[in-house]
Amino acid sequence: MANSSHETTFEVVVDTNAFYTNDVSLIGAEGFSATWRECNTFGTVSLVVPEVVRGERLYQLFAVAEKSIENAHKNFETIGKVTGTRPHGIPTTDDIKRALEVRFDQWLTEHHGQVAPVPFGTIDWKRLVNDALWRTAPFVPPSSDEKDSEKGFRDCLILETLKDLARKDRKGKIAFISNDRVLRTAALACCNSGVLAAYEDLGGLSSYLKLVQERLSQEFIKEITALAPTIFFIPGQKETLFYKANVLAQIKERFILPHFVEMPITRTKVQIFNVEAERTQVLPTNFERRISKDVYRWTTPVRHIQLLKNIKPGTLLTGGFLEQLRITLVAAIWDAQVVPTGELKANLVDLELIEEQFSDAWGLKRKFGFTEQTDAAAAVSVAPAVTYGTTAAPMTVPAELPSFERYF
Repeated sequence: MANSSHETTFEVVVDTNAFYTNDVSLIGAEGFSATWRECNTFGTVSLVVPEVVRGERLYQLFAVAEKSIENAHKNFETIGKVTGTRPHGIPTTDDIKRALEVRFDQWLTEHHGQVAPVPFGTIDWKRLVNDALWRTAPFVPPSSDEKDSEKGFRDCLILETLKDLARKDRKGKIAFISNDRVLRTAALACCNSGVLAAYEDLGGLSSYLKLVQERLSQEFIKEITALAPTIFFIPGQKETLFYKANVLAQIKERFILPHFVEMPITRTKVQIFNVEAERTQVLPTNFERRISKDVYRWTTPVRHIQLLKNIKPGTLLTGGFLEQLRITLVAAIWDAQVVPTGELKANLVDLELIEEQFSDAWGLKRKFGFTEQTDAAAAVSVAPAVTYGTTAAPMTVPAELPSFERYF
C-alpha cells in the first residue's frame, strides 16, 4: 500500500516536558534529540517551539543558575573576610539570561527549528478570562491542598499558539507533543483531526512514521498503536505481558542489585541504605521495526524507583543524605504477532538497561509518588514519558479491543 508524503510531513510543536532534562548542561534531553533524528529519517519534520515554551525552559535553567549565584556570593563574602580582599567575577542575572538565550537558540538551530510567537492579536481575551474563572480546559481545578490556586494560563497560551498555527496553510499536519493529558485533549478538541495529531512523547510520532514506512493502512496503524500498550500492561490485568513474563521480577534480579559502599581504608563493602519503599512506572510503548510479515517489535521503557533510607547517617560517604532515590530505567523489548484470529500474541524478547542514577530524595519524592503514607509495596502504574511537573496519567483502555482478523 503506497503512502503519500502528506502522511509523513509534520510541523512538530513541543511542550516543555517533551524535551525536558534534569541535566542543566543541556537545553534538551539527549533522548529527544536521538528520537528527533529518527523522525527525520522516516519523515519530513520541522520543529516548532511556542514562545511560552522557550520562556519556560529558559526560566527553569535560570532558576538553577540564580541559586548558584546566591551561593557563590556567600562563598565570595567568606573568601573576602578570610583574605581581606574583594573577589570579582560573578556574572550578573542579565549575563545569565543572555547566555541562556544564546544557548537555546543554538540548540534550536541545530534541530532546524523555529519559535512560534504568542498570537496576541487573535486571542479572545474575554473568553480566556472566563475559562480561567470556570477552570475550563486547559485550566484545571486546584487540588485539595491548593484551594485558591489556578493552573493553566501557560498551557492556554500554548493552545492559542496551536490554534493559530492550525489556521495557516501547510503541507502535512501538526504533531503536538506533550505528556499533559488535559492539554492534549484540549488541543484535539479545538483543532480538526485532519490538521492536528497529538502524542504523549516524540516516540509516538516516530512509531507512526515507522509504521507508515511499512506501507500499512492508516486504519491498521491506528488500531495497532492503540492496542499494543494494552497488550504489554494494564494495571492488575495478569494476562498482560508485564505480568505473564514477570518483567518486574526480572528487572530486579538482573539490574537492581543490593547497593553497597566501599570503605576507604578497609576496602570492605558495607550496606548503608535500606529499601524503604518502591514504585514502578510503565512508560509509553513505541514501535521499533517489523520483524516479519506478521511480527512487530516494540519497546516499552519501565522505570523502577526505590526510596532508600540511610541506616548510617553519620557516614560521610553518603554525602549526608538521609534518603536517596535509586532510579533504574530498563527497556522491555517485545514482539507482537498478529495471528489469523485477529489477536496479538506477545512475547518478551529481552530487557536492556538504559540508565541508573542515584539522587537526593528531597524534592523528588512526591514527583514519583512517595508520601508520608507510602506503602512499602512496589505499586505499578502507567506514567507519562516525562514526569516533571505532572502526575501519572491513567491509561485509556478501549471498550472493545480491535480485531485484526479482517487483514488476513
